[in-house]
Amino acid sequence: MDFVYLVHNYQEMRILNVRITEKDYRKFGITSTKISLDTFIEKIKNVIVKDALEKCHSIAEKSGLSKMTLKEINSEIEAERNAKSNP
Repeated sequence: MDFVYLVHNYQEMRILNVRITEKDYRKFGITSTKISLDTFIEKIKNVIVKDALEKCHSIAEKSGLSKMTLKEINSEIEAERNAKSNP
């Protein structure tokens, strides 16, 4: 039964060649010249998320937001919610 299922769902795989710079190869943490498309996309997403997080952290530091306490953050959230519900 399992064999029939596997044969029925078999899809022919295609090979796609992608050229990237040596810098990006290292930046994305690629360790092999043959990886799946899913793995390649995941590596790119990880770099994008890391870069965005670093930018957010930098902005928070420059604006002083990174020094806020949890109590101050919760107070800001509550004030914003109250402002929206009481226009």
